[in-house]
Amino acid sequence: MVSPVSLRMLGYEKEEELIGQLITDFLFPDDRQEAANNIALMFQGVMTGLGEYRAVRKDGTVFYMEVNGEFIRDGEAEPLQMVFIIRDISLRKLAEEQLKESEHFLNETQRVSKIGSYKLDITEGKWEASAELKTIFGIPDKSQQTFEEWISVVHPDEQKMMQNYFSKEVLGKKQRFDKVYKIINQKNGNVCWVHGIGDLEFDQNGIP
Repeated sequence: MVSPVSLRMLGYEKEEELIGQLITDFLFPDDRQEAANNIALMFQGVMTGLGEYRAVRKDGTVFYMEVNGEFIRDGEAEPLQMVFIIRDISLRKLAEEQLKESEHFLNETQRVSKIGSYKLDITEGKWEASAELKTIFGIPDKSQQTFEEWISVVHPDEQKMMQNYFSKEVLGKKQRFDKVYKIINQKNGNVCWVHGIGDLEFDQNGIP
């Protein structure tokens, strides 16, 4: 049995047109093996979760489809049938691709202009850096860094000054971070000057 929504999604008008076909028959050829492997894993008791595949409509147009498969079992919990719930996620995939392109453009712009960006979680004391800022600082490519790690990048002659500036001027007076200071690239040991800029965001209680 095929729902009317699934029929329309795949570009068919009558359920009879789909009789005898497998779910993998509607997938883009390059994606069929992955889907078949996931179905085989489900028969082995491995739950593979949601799958994302390219599908082909009756008229040949390709779209992205999210698939969730479940078993219908008998009284002894043995599989009798499989039910597939499908959803058109083409718009979401398009948005993801556009976001990737935007991020790539931003990274390239920052690389050429030697400008990095960051986001600091003051409550947690952790910050995230763009790829270019990590290059400027010479720090490992991990998702988050701590406040202490940032201070360690600052030149020893200016570490105390920068700690005081951040705690008393930026946080204490709720001012914009706007400071030129020296750092030591942690990878090559080079000393360089950077200009750090950052605006505070406040919660409903006015706390940054």
